[in-house]
Amino acid sequence: MDLKGRNILNIKKKNILNLKKKDIKIALILSSIIVLWILTSGLTKYIRAKQFFKDYPERVVIWEESADQMLDSATNRFLGKNVDLNVYEVVPGFHYWKIAQENSVDIDTIIGCNPFIKSLFARVGDRIIAVNKKGALHYVKNNEQVDILAELYDVEAGKIKKNNRIGLFRRLRTGDVVFIPDGKPKVVTKDMDALFKRRRMFKVPTNGWVAGRPYGVQMHPIYKVRKFHKGIDMKCSEGTPIFAAAPGIVIYAGGGGTYGKLIKIEHPNSYETRYAHCSKIYVKIGQEVKDHQCIGRVGSTGVATTAHLHFEIRTNGKPVDPMKFLW
Repeated sequence: MDLKGRNILNIKKKNILNLKKKDIKIALILSSIIVLWILTSGLTKYIRAKQFFKDYPERVVIWEESADQMLDSATNRFLGKNVDLNVYEVVPGFHYWKIAQENSVDIDTIIGCNPFIKSLFARVGDRIIAVNKKGALHYVKNNEQVDILAELYDVEAGKIKKNNRIGLFRRLRTGDVVFIPDGKPKVVTKDMDALFKRRRMFKVPTNGWVAGRPYGVQMHPIYKVRKFHKGIDMKCSEGTPIFAAAPGIVIYAGGGGTYGKLIKIEHPNSYETRYAHCSKIYVKIGQEVKDHQCIGRVGSTGVATTAHLHFEIRTNGKPVDPMKFLW
C-alpha cells in the first residue's frame, strides 16, 4: 500500500472516531435530558400532590359547583371504558336504592357518581347519574392527574388508566370525568360530608332499603291517623338477617307490644338502637355483640302490614333520624 492509501485509511479512522465521540456526546446529552425530565416530573408530581392533600387533609373534597356542570361533563366528556353511564330523572316512587338496584351497584356508587346531592332523599325532577360498575366518577377540577386520583381514592393508578381512555401522553383536563373503579365517594357536598362523618358510628342493619315510612310525622298505614314515626322502615323479605349497627350490650330481647319481637342494644356515648318486628331473635339480655353481628331475622310481628325492619337510633333516650347516620 502506498503512502496516499495509508493517509486515506488514517483519515477514515479519525472520522469514525470523531463520529463515535459525537454519538457518545449526543447520547450523554439525551440521557441527561431524560434523567432531568424524570426527576423534574417526579418532583412536580410530588409538589402537586403534597399541595393537593394539604388542601384536603381528610381525603375528602367538597363539591361547590352546580349539578348541571357535572351532568353535562358526564354526558359529553366521560372517559370511562366498558362502563355504561345513564342519567335518570327522578319520578314519584323512585329513590336512590332503586337506581342502584337496577344497575347492580351499591348506594355508595350512586353517591360517588353524583357529588352534588345534598341528602339521600331523591326529589322529583332531579337528574341522577348511574353506572353499571361499582365505583365513583371524578370531575377533574384543577387538572388533577392520575397519581393524585389514585392517592385520593386509594386505587392503583394502573387500574384507573385501564378503565379509562387515558393514553401515555394524554393528560387530564378540567372538565373531564374519570371512572374510579371500586372507588368510594370522596367528592361530596358539605351536607353529605357531615353525613359521612356520622355514618362511621353506625352501619346499615340489614340488606334492605328505606321504603314507605321515613322518620317523622307520618300517616300510620293501619291506624290511618298521623303519628310520629320514631325510626325508619327498611323493606326486605321475611327472614333477611338483621345485623347490629354498632358494637354494644343487649339491654332487651323479647316481645315489645306494637313493636312485635324487639331487640334493644346500648352503645357508648348514650346511644341506643332498636330493631323491631323481628321473626327471630338470636341474642339475649346482657350479651355483648360485635359490629355487624347477626342478631335476628326480619319479620312482621307486632303491628305491621308486611315484612320489614323498623330501625331506631336514640340518644339519651330520645329518638333521632337514623338517616343522619347511615344509608
